[in-house]
Amino acid sequence: MGKEQIMNTTSYKVNNQTMDANNQIKRLVITVLISMAVVQQMPIIRDLYYDQFRAILYLSFGLFGLLSFLSIRRFLKCNLIKHFVIALMYALLLSVFSWVLGKSTNPFLELLIPFGMLVCSLNTSFSKSQLSKLLIWYVVLASFLAISSIFYYGHGFVITPTYVVPAKNQIGPIVGIASIIVAILVLNKKQFKIKHNYWIVNLSLFLVLTASILVIRNRSSIVAIIIILIPILIKEYKPKKTIKNFMIAQLLIIVLLLLFVFGTFNGVIDFVWKSMTLNYDVTDMQSLSAGRTDVYKMALRFVLEYPIFGEMGSDVIFDRTPHNYILNKWVRYGVVGSMPLVIFYLYLWFFSIQGIIFNKFKNNFSLPLWVLLFSLIVSIFEYTYPYGPGTSQVMLWFLIGQYLVE
Repeated sequence: MGKEQIMNTTSYKVNNQTMDANNQIKRLVITVLISMAVVQQMPIIRDLYYDQFRAILYLSFGLFGLLSFLSIRRFLKCNLIKHFVIALMYALLLSVFSWVLGKSTNPFLELLIPFGMLVCSLNTSFSKSQLSKLLIWYVVLASFLAISSIFYYGHGFVITPTYVVPAKNQIGPIVGIASIIVAILVLNKKQFKIKHNYWIVNLSLFLVLTASILVIRNRSSIVAIIIILIPILIKEYKPKKTIKNFMIAQLLIIVLLLLFVFGTFNGVIDFVWKSMTLNYDVTDMQSLSAGRTDVYKMALRFVLEYPIFGEMGSDVIFDRTPHNYILNKWVRYGVVGSMPLVIFYLYLWFFSIQGIIFNKFKNNFSLPLWVLLFSLIVSIFEYTYPYGPGTSQVMLWFLIGQYLVE
């Protein structure tokens, strides 16, 4: 072997070692930031140090995202990234106009945080084992957050007439995303690489997480989980087609039907029903929707009156908050003014549903699409999804980044 060849081989090894070291640092940073996003919502820490955590998270995501953005060009061939960049640039322009007109809205910041997390994820490689460990760690933290919140602020696994857990709409998405992760872990273990993977432990975690959401009474997440569970079961659970498995399935269905007939599940059904309806009048949609339906009607009338630029282009202030992503954007920026943002939002629906239906995922890694679909369903009832609130959606955009580079 010649000197030049030896030098090239040595240089290649050094470069590889440098890249591995850089990736290791980036993986550590992402793990810490995702952990902090969960920890900041925990009891006592949220009460005393929330602002400090938030400032550190925003600053860290900003710096990490800015460094990662320097290599964004190699990912622009991906349609989702291209559409996201266009939406982000338009949101920046919209924010400048809003500032010039003296309005307080800032759509750019709403998109900047998830985009920053997406770019950071794109530029950080995780092996299947490393990614699995991070997801399990996230589930453990989310479980601790859920349990500690309902016992610290409430009375444990008891449904109360009033909402006892503060910031339920920030805790809800964290616990909800963790529930979807565990659901996939139970039904399709091939997406994970974990040394000790016991279905009974995973099922117990799922029950704890979903029960906690019911106690917290984050109703939009509850609805999203209920809607998404059957499609997940159909698409992800693929047992071997053997006589033994067929007989077990038949026996299980019969047992479940008998338990249902004899009222064994009455307590569970009552628990869910109370979480969704306690202190609401189920015969009155206005009451059941917590006042949302009247606001939706008012918002639609406002949009019909100011369809071009909505609130931003008029002197009239719409003093209510429509809790629906598209309706909220129409009110704030008009049907015309919000069009690029709404188109990207609709593209996310298309991206997740098409990927799930036609199995358009690499290496059997459909988890990010299910998490995205979960957040999109919630966005029908909560206008900040699938981008916020705050940093509560960081796991979603981290997973989308890993999905795109798989």
